[in-house]
Amino acid sequence: MSGAGILNPKNKGVAPKGTIVSQLFSDILVNAPAYVTDYNMAVTNNSYATAEIGCIGNSQYDILSSYVDEQTQTYDKLLHSFAAGNDGPLTCNAYPQSFATIKSGWQTAKM
Repeated sequence: MSGAGILNPKNKGVAPKGTIVSQLFSDILVNAPAYVTDYNMAVTNNSYATAEIGCIGNSQYDILSSYVDEQTQTYDKLLHSFAAGNDGPLTCNAYPQSFATIKSGWQTAKM
């Protein structure tokens, strides 16, 4: 994505002057305020979930959702992007097959 294509011009990314900040799991969210200030971070890409396996807590707005929403309200140029944590074939609650299967936590933030 942000490769400069120095060794091979075919490997030049769409944001060749971008800076990639790589962190373990949710540390990127905890450190986001500093990264916005220090690196002018604008986007995060997060492919993890914090919810339990199965339907327990699916689709609930919780403290983690609120935490992410507070960040995006405080830093209006910051966008967090999360995988849905989709439980796909499960039937949760009183919904039809495969509905209400988005995990709680980061995934249900309003961003």
